[in-house]
Amino acid sequence: MKIASNDLISTETERSARNLTIVSCIVLIIWRYDLKTSTASFFGIEIPAGAIHELALWLVVAMAIGHFLHWWGDFVSARKWFKQSRIKRDLFWSTGPFDPEDPPPEAAKLRFVNALATLEKTLEYARINPQSSESASKIVEQLEATNSNLAAVAQIVGLMGDNFRMLSLSMWLLLIGWYLTLPFALAAVAVFVSVD
Repeated sequence: MKIASNDLISTETERSARNLTIVSCIVLIIWRYDLKTSTASFFGIEIPAGAIHELALWLVVAMAIGHFLHWWGDFVSARKWFKQSRIKRDLFWSTGPFDPEDPPPEAAKLRFVNALATLEKTLEYARINPQSSESASKIVEQLEATNSNLAAVAQIVGLMGDNFRMLSLSMWLLLIGWYLTLPFALAAVAVFVSVD
């Protein structure tokens, strides 16, 4: 999943989640089907069966710690992105970025108020200079610009609300569910069955 052309989950987190899930599943399969060996040989060195299970336990624990560190970095980045995200200035025409605490409807309201203020200034100019043909053409120009800007604001606000909530929900499900809960649940079960 990408947010503002950046990966939400880093490659390191994806790899550590996959490795932790695979090793935990292997431990669970060995436990489930009782595939325990009496001894194993590693480069000619005999390793007793109890040591293999203890090694698997420590491997799962070490991988879980590594995965949590990678995941925590992604979590902090995602949380900060949603607090500090900005919408480009030209998207809402000339009034600058959103305040990060403003919900999209409030930010659109601010743009609407600014458009009306600009229109009022133009009308005030026309009242001061009523004979000027320049003032009439300026009013027409300003009305057309305000109309198109308000239409753009309405369109953007309509797109933002539900889509932004859906993006946020998808992001948290991916981040919390798939990359935190699933690997750690499997690791916890693998550690539990390895201890007995």
